[in-house]
Amino acid sequence: MRNFAFIFLCLLAFAGNAQEVLMPVIHNPLLSNTKVFARSAADTLSLPFTEDFSVLTLHPDTAKWLDQDVIVNADLPIDPPSLGVASFDGLDLYGNAYDFSGSSGWADALTSKPFDLEYAKSDSVYLSFYVQLGGRGNNPEIGDSLVLEFTNPDTNWIQVWSMKGRGSSSGFEWFTLGIQDSIWLQKGFQFRFRNFGSLAGALDHFHLDYIRLAPGRTSADSLIDDVAFIHRPSALFERGLREVPWRHFRTKQGYFFQDTLFSEFVNRSVDIKNVDFRFGLFAQDMTQLYLHPAASDNVNPGQIYGRNYLASLNIPDPDQRRFDLLLDFYLNTQPDINAFNDTLREHLVLNEHYAYDDGTSEASYGLQGSFTKLAHQFELPPNFSDTLTGISIHFAQAVNNTNGKAFRIRVYEDKNGVPGNEVFSSDSVYLVQNKNHVYGFTYYDLDTVLIVSGTYYIGMEQVGSDPLGIGFDRNTDASDRIRIDLGTGWLTSLQTGSLMMRPVFGSIGKTLSVDESLNEPDFILYPNPGNAWVRVNLDGNIELRVINALGSLVAQSQGKEINLSHVSSGYYFIEVIRNGVSLGRKPWVKIP
Repeated sequence: MRNFAFIFLCLLAFAGNAQEVLMPVIHNPLLSNTKVFARSAADTLSLPFTEDFSVLTLHPDTAKWLDQDVIVNADLPIDPPSLGVASFDGLDLYGNAYDFSGSSGWADALTSKPFDLEYAKSDSVYLSFYVQLGGRGNNPEIGDSLVLEFTNPDTNWIQVWSMKGRGSSSGFEWFTLGIQDSIWLQKGFQFRFRNFGSLAGALDHFHLDYIRLAPGRTSADSLIDDVAFIHRPSALFERGLREVPWRHFRTKQGYFFQDTLFSEFVNRSVDIKNVDFRFGLFAQDMTQLYLHPAASDNVNPGQIYGRNYLASLNIPDPDQRRFDLLLDFYLNTQPDINAFNDTLREHLVLNEHYAYDDGTSEASYGLQGSFTKLAHQFELPPNFSDTLTGISIHFAQAVNNTNGKAFRIRVYEDKNGVPGNEVFSSDSVYLVQNKNHVYGFTYYDLDTVLIVSGTYYIGMEQVGSDPLGIGFDRNTDASDRIRIDLGTGWLTSLQTGSLMMRPVFGSIGKTLSVDESLNEPDFILYPNPGNAWVRVNLDGNIELRVINALGSLVAQSQGKEINLSHVSSGYYFIEVIRNGVSLGRKPWVKIP
């Protein structure tokens, strides 16, 4: 709980000297296109109930929850019980601050649909969950809190549990509550989590994971008969790159592909589990490019298991300016109560730029001090050169408004690991532009023919003294490639993360801006997840095609709905075709 804008200004006044600054963000562009679904509390849920937020849809599953305030993500937590959490902060469902003035109050809510809880006390019904404070986000203070409340058709909401902030981050802590009072053991029982904290943006984070409500449990019942991914896999490309220019990749595939990929999962069962695992590489249309042979191993209870995959990868060479890759990892073991956390997907873009970041900003980065300089190191493949046409930058909206602030772009050659000869320096100034759409990058044209090769640096010199607020991805670490000059020479950044600053290559006048990325298909599949029928919110001559994770067609139907009760639980893509034209594919999850 804080007036963060006031604290930030005091920090700058106290600091005085030039330095690196990280600031919380007050807007999340990923949520800008949120579609609000009508609330429907008519469905009554049955036990057992499990939610681990492993289906990363940004918002909670509407088949289970009545609110869309929290963000479902894998970016903000550290070492979660399974990949994906619900994060509570001061941003609303559209990614905007609830109150820019910096006041504190009740912010996000996560409300369950009603349950049929007509059980006896002897049935031993327990609710359990995991919570982490801060993580990669902002640490909640002592005055901040996360609370749990119960209700039924005859009562108002009653608080039954709470957790206060501590001003520091923590690992995930497990909590359990016995539900044995007859007031709750009836049809229509609901629970909800709410957070109290700053309403000024992505502040005072609480991360919630692995909620379980079931009978036949005890207060010590913390183990789950589940095997789950807990981290994203290692980067597919060398040097930690998440995105590379397609034309560069086509020429030097062997230079970019890593020889070894790594993924990690955990066995949360009390038993030894024999787990099958593999990975596959697919094109955007699910054409299979590579499928690693399946392997298996015994994994002990509680063991975090890391797997190295050796692979010799090669993809086709179509004549196009962009190529999208889908990197999928799979687990399989029986029994397993949750199939959703057994598939892990990374979407990788080969466009016209390099990127270390994953496209999401957990903080806003800048330098404090006039005429300070920032440089970001990249390198082209050996014996390869290309025209650097511009730089794309994501400016994250922070507690201090940076929109319209001035800077100059610089490009440097390398000199023994630091910026050397300056090969481009803009005479005019460029202005910070905060963009609220989902991609959120601004393209700045160099307006000159600049051919680079080998190791080089893109960078900027700020005109004013205030930090400019570049998006900072704290999930990927390229800090060893960030150089800063605070007036005493080039130094390596002390902040762990990646700058959302990307060099763009191509022919003059033909550069594909980052803002021209492929649009998300404009249709909605519902219910998603589901266990039988799935429908699309379109009229006309509709055809639905269902593709599994390996790219095989498993079902198709004419009309705006299809019955998939016969397919096994797991992850699918549904392609929508209207009047003979494909509108694209979206993921759909089949639940048991």
